[in-house]
Amino acid sequence: MKTISLRIVWFVVFGMFFLNACTEDEDILPVNDQKTITTFEITFLPKSGGSPTTLKWQDLDGDGGNPPEITGGTFLADTDYSATMQLLNETTSENITLEILEQNNEHQFFFEYGSLFSNFAYEDKDGNDFPVGLATSWTTASVGSGNFKVILRHHPNKSASGVTTGNSANAGGKTDIEVEFPITIE
Repeated sequence: MKTISLRIVWFVVFGMFFLNACTEDEDILPVNDQKTITTFEITFLPKSGGSPTTLKWQDLDGDGGNPPEITGGTFLADTDYSATMQLLNETTSENITLEILEQNNEHQFFFEYGSLFSNFAYEDKDGNDFPVGLATSWTTASVGSGNFKVILRHHPNKSASGVTTGNSANAGGKTDIEVEFPITIE
């Protein structure tokens, strides 16, 4: 009797282990692979008319190869600009901008610019009325130069303190891309 009980216990334990190891694929959370970004452009257009300024980061051979090419830009002082962004994966001809638009609840751009700009505003919103940052408006400050940093976060906490106004400190999430552009205001 003791041998049969021990066999039943081992059978139950082994069966539970086996069944637990053989879960359905649908129980496994999907992995959201980070997209490869090879080109990132921000185009600033003066609202009063004039020539655009385009900042560009390009890394066609990806991480570990040649360093990315970064092109800064020159802005007019005390001028209002509207800006739009484009992100591409040129190894597959994929427009990452479209994916960000489709998944806008999961993305937000953040900007660090010191005293280079006197005004900044998000001009686009996601489905929950939180900012995205593919379209923005800017006002340059007086003459000067420095770095303009852009950070794209995936799955930020958009309801955290300061995030809706562009402060990335409490945003969390994963950084998809972070680029610093040299700019001059004249």
